[in-house]
This record gives sequence, structure tokens and C-alpha cells, in this order.
Amino acid sequence: MNKAAGSLEELREKIELFLLDHPSAVLTEPGREVMDIGASSYSLSVQHDKLLWHIWNEHANLVRQITGLQREKSGRLELRFQRFGKGPAGTLVLADSRATPEQLDRRARRVQFSRTLRRWLHQLFPQWKVEELTSEPDWGRSLSGRYARGVLARGQQAWAVIGTGDQEDPSAAEGILTYGLIWLDWLRQRNPSRVVTGLKIFLPSGKADTTLQRLAWMDKDVARWEVYEAGEESRIGDSADVGNLRTKLSPLREPAPLPPALRQASERIAGLSSQVETRFGSGGLRNWSVRGLVFARETARGIVFGLGRAESPLGEASFVELEDLIHRIFHFRRVDTQDPTHPF
Repeated sequence: MNKAAGSLEELREKIELFLLDHPSAVLTEPGREVMDIGASSYSLSVQHDKLLWHIWNEHANLVRQITGLQREKSGRLELRFQRFGKGPAGTLVLADSRATPEQLDRRARRVQFSRTLRRWLHQLFPQWKVEELTSEPDWGRSLSGRYARGVLARGQQAWAVIGTGDQEDPSAAEGILTYGLIWLDWLRQRNPSRVVTGLKIFLPSGKADTTLQRLAWMDKDVARWEVYEAGEESRIGDSADVGNLRTKLSPLREPAPLPPALRQASERIAGLSSQVETRFGSGGLRNWSVRGLVFARETARGIVFGLGRAESPLGEASFVELEDLIHRIFHFRRVDTQDPTHPF
């Protein structure tokens, strides 16, 4: 089809009639979100012997110069387009769709994650070329659309890449290694002359533990394995860390000043014995103990006493009960106790 104004007008009319016949049509461009035409506004006009299609909604804005009709069949138009400037030509697919808005939104979020993953790969591996990165499902090879997959290449060397974002449910992170192995194996079978070193796995922050535990048992002679967590703080996971305890020290807060009445009670508790220890919890609240056994605690309601989950408010009338509790603790909680099996 030439670019004469009459031909472009006919093409514009064909597109508009298609949209009237298919109000639920969607527009697909490889590597971009699917645009729901029914939920978008658009302008289709011939200007200066060019057919310009401008589509916009609250999430996306797309302008393309339509240059011709590539293929037409029932419920589907394939349109040739030219990007502005010196960009390469491409194909837009306008097709009727039965997908729900939720399905379209999910696909859009997956395409967005693929773009984010491509950016990470360029930043982390600037000497390598990103090839065929996609999140389109390939059911013939058991490759799910929940994962973006691609290839990092440098000459005849390559890495298989697979990733999933936090837009997916938690089961995606749990199953990523399975799909990563399928992808790695298919790449090696497709091009035996290329050395596919191993698999790079990208997961949301905090979702890599299960994969690392599994990788600890994988054969390192078969392939190399790398796990990357991406979030506010990106990090490289190491399967050698599996089994190590993760410890964390909470910052010690300055103890809040006590009101006069509570300060007097605190001093009175500490004065009962030189072996009464006053400590501060992570929230800056006080507790009192004898030889490691806490018997009184500061709370938002005041000072309470008791062992375990027992809590009795401390007041002038109940101070005698507190003294009796401490005496019983001293009686049993000592090296030369007569009852070593006593709960105290």
C-alpha cells in the first residue's frame, strides 16, 4: 500500500470500522504493554501525507505513524508502523480480545518488569548484550508468563536469565528455579555450539531463601548459579550462606523518664536487694529481675509484677506481695537450693 493520501484515508477508515465492530479490541506492540483501546482515548488522523495514531490512557501514551496494512483476518489487523526519527519499523497487532481488565493489567505489569530487568542487566553487566528478553508464555516449552526470561551474550559465551517481580504472587518466587532449569536446558539444546555457562536468577528482595537452599544441592559442574535480590537494597545471594543464623541487634533506645510516682516505685524495687537488676528492653521500658528471672516490668499502664504472663499492678497495697515474691525467688533460685526442680 502506497502513502498517497487516498490510501491512507482508506486505511484510517478500515481501522476505525474495525474498532467499531470490536469494542473490546486491544493493541499489542512487542516489548510494550497491551493497550486496551476500549479503555483509552485515541486520535487517528492524516497529516502531511502521514497517518498518525495517538492513543492514551492514565497509564500509557503511544504515538505511531501507520505506514500500511500487513495482514488482515477475522478479528485481527496487523499494521506496519514507523517510529519517529530513525527508529526501526515494526508491527502493531490490533485484535479482538476476551481478556478481562485484570488480565490486561497483569500483562502490562509483566511487561514493565521485563523493562526493569533489562535495565538491571545493562547496569550489572555492561560488557554483555541482552538478547530475547520476554515475558510472553511459551506453553509448548512449559515456559510460564510469570517469569521474564532472556539471554546475556558475549561472543559464543552466554548466560540464561530468568526473573520475577513482586507483582506476582509468592508462589512465583518458590517455583522460579524449576522454570529457570527448563529455560537453561532449552537454550543449550537450541544452540549446542554456544557455551551457556549457567543461570542468573532475579527475585524480589527477601524472596531468595528457598531458591538458595535448593541451589546449595545443585551440581556446580553442570552449571553455575547466581541469585540476585532486587529492591531498595540489591544484593547477590550466596548458597554457601544457607544454614547460617541471621542475627540482628535492635538499637537501644534511651529510657523514657519516669513520672515521679513511678520513679519512687522503681527506686523502692531496686532497693529491696543488691541482687535486683534493672534492665531496659528494646522499647526503652524497664524490667526488674533476680538472677535472670524477670519479676516486674514497666508497661504503658504503669509497673506490673508477676512471673511469666502473670501481671498484677504494683501499688502501695500490693508492694507486700511483691516483696514476698522476691523472697521466694531468692529461696529457690540459688546454687545450693534444696529443690533444684522448682519452677523458680
